[in-house]
Amino acid sequence: DNALPELAEPRSENVIDNLNALYSDALLRKMGRKGLEDAKRAEIMGKVLGCLCADGGFAWFKGMKSSPLITAWVMETCARAGLDGIVNASAAAYLDAAALAAVNVPEGRIMTCGIETYAYVRSIYPQFDFNASSVDRKALRAFRKSLKNFLVPSGNRGRQGDTSGKVRRVLTLNALAAAPELASAWGLRSIGKLRSSAEADMESLRQYAVPHHGGGLYYPGSSSSIFHMLDGELYVHTLLCELFEGTEIAD
Repeated sequence: DNALPELAEPRSENVIDNLNALYSDALLRKMGRKGLEDAKRAEIMGKVLGCLCADGGFAWFKGMKSSPLITAWVMETCARAGLDGIVNASAAAYLDAAALAAVNVPEGRIMTCGIETYAYVRSIYPQFDFNASSVDRKALRAFRKSLKNFLVPSGNRGRQGDTSGKVRRVLTLNALAAAPELASAWGLRSIGKLRSSAEADMESLRQYAVPHHGGGLYYPGSSSSIFHMLDGELYVHTLLCELFEGTEIAD
């Protein structure tokens, strides 16, 4: 936690550094430590909002075009930091439109947001209605099929050795099981199937854990998606702690 005060000072003008500063400030305050001065916090918040584009998405720097990947990162970070006043229904609608337009874009393509990242981040915001107004019925069917193949595969579940992918899939499934309206809008109407799919991945994740020489358990090679160029193994292990909270693995 000694690095948090330093991280609370943005290193550049891009949205990632500025939002990381707000995230660090939120963590400092949560720990009862001195965070940013109100004026400085408001200044940084203004810089983050300066990267908000007219289409609802966020750009890396002010004046650049919006990016689905950057927007997804902003949305997740705001949710994790408990930051209000940044993400709204327009950002969710932007991400919906981007995902619908890129159903066949491979996960991990630079500056795109594949179906897996989209599903995970969007499931954090079930309060915003799913917006499919940008596509026709055929495209919507293809989108729903892609989601179904990822979330509730009927055959090979894939993700062999991909800890981060499985963790985010379980978190997505759990969120959708608690948000039936969003799940239904995505064509996933069986809550039981969502829970069964989540349990299958949970069992696999239990088997991936290996003892760490310093004590506890560790998941080697847990960062594999280009999405994690913005975070890394620490991020994935944080998600694992969240996922296994209250279980024997967390203990």
